[in-house]
Amino acid sequence: MFWKIREVLRREYIERVRKKSFWISTFVLPLLFLLFTFLPLFLGTVSGPKVYKIGIVDEDGYVKEKLTSEKKGDKGKLRFFLTDKSEISKLKKDVLNKKITGYIVIPHEFESKGISFYTLNTNNVKLIKSIAEKFREFAVSKRLKKMNLNLTSDEMKKIIEGVKVETFKVKKKGKAEKSNFGISFLVVFSFIFILYMILIMYGAISMRGVIEEKSSRIMEVLLSMYSPFELMMGKLLGIGFVGLTQIVVYMIFAGIIGFFAAVQAVLILPQIAEVFKNFNFSIFIYYIVFFLLGYFMYTSMFLGIGSLCSTEEDAQNIQAPVVFLIVIPFVSTIYLIQNPDSLVSVIFSFIPFFSPMVMFMRIATTSPPFWQVLLSIVITALFTIFSVKLSAKIFRIGVLMYGKRPSFKEIFRWMRE
Repeated sequence: MFWKIREVLRREYIERVRKKSFWISTFVLPLLFLLFTFLPLFLGTVSGPKVYKIGIVDEDGYVKEKLTSEKKGDKGKLRFFLTDKSEISKLKKDVLNKKITGYIVIPHEFESKGISFYTLNTNNVKLIKSIAEKFREFAVSKRLKKMNLNLTSDEMKKIIEGVKVETFKVKKKGKAEKSNFGISFLVVFSFIFILYMILIMYGAISMRGVIEEKSSRIMEVLLSMYSPFELMMGKLLGIGFVGLTQIVVYMIFAGIIGFFAAVQAVLILPQIAEVFKNFNFSIFIYYIVFFLLGYFMYTSMFLGIGSLCSTEEDAQNIQAPVVFLIVIPFVSTIYLIQNPDSLVSVIFSFIPFFSPMVMFMRIATTSPPFWQVLLSIVITALFTIFSVKLSAKIFRIGVLMYGKRPSFKEIFRWMRE
């Protein structure tokens, strides 16, 4: 039996690895993911004018006084110039002709009423934030002046300056390592996204493969050489090795990126060097373990579904609950990463359908007790074995059925046999 399973495994692996779609998903998709992740950050550093020229129409008078004392402007990208209300028509023309970035109208009591910014591009969040920060200084300064507290610009900045918060992840034996939530989230989410995509993609591929073989009658030829169990296990293992090959390639990509990030400290995000420097590579072992458990559990279900159907339309209806089980932990990623030790996260990590993603998230973001990790792996492994056996029973009868799709009553009867 082993040799026949090996033959099916080899056939499935070679057949899929030779396809162009495999090479596209293995090499092109990671590059696209990196491009979509880092391109906006890169463009944010190089796009936009070096200096934003902005007119100031001050009806209040206080900002005019402050700008004059600051030598008419900011030392950064913002270049303010004072003008009069009668010049608004000219300012509008200058904005339309792109001679200036925009102009600001400051009403009386602006510290409570706010200001109005007129520009062509109202979607430049970075610019609007810079203006808001600058006028926050002016507003605070004016409020303090009303309280008879006259301060210089430098003194004002010291008063309203925020506090930098550095995060350190406490690990076993009391060791603490510097961490950055944004980058850590990006790394963990990337792993979860890859796992999610492979479970969905290869589950659908295996299901469609069975349907195609049934509809083309190739299944009958294969069943004359192999038993249904040998055929299913061969497909399960063969497609699994294809997925594992992709995981290895993705890890090599991650290793190369991590190396250059640590050595060159990535110009766009220098903090990423610290993340990769302190990254625990034992996580890769856990990742492979949970990938294999999730893969065998879900793909066996998809194979069972494929054996029940003669067309893809029938399969779409039946596979929906299984796909939904994969989607639930994925769409909960943001909550789970921020609350890895919450009651919901702990419970989800013991539910076999969710544990491949959720427990890995917990391992990658915090330090769950080892007994929880081990219990999650054991529960998921036992359920996976149960799932494979159950799917094998359905597959044994389903691959030989054509035409009408079996009812749920018939399927449950096959499970009990």
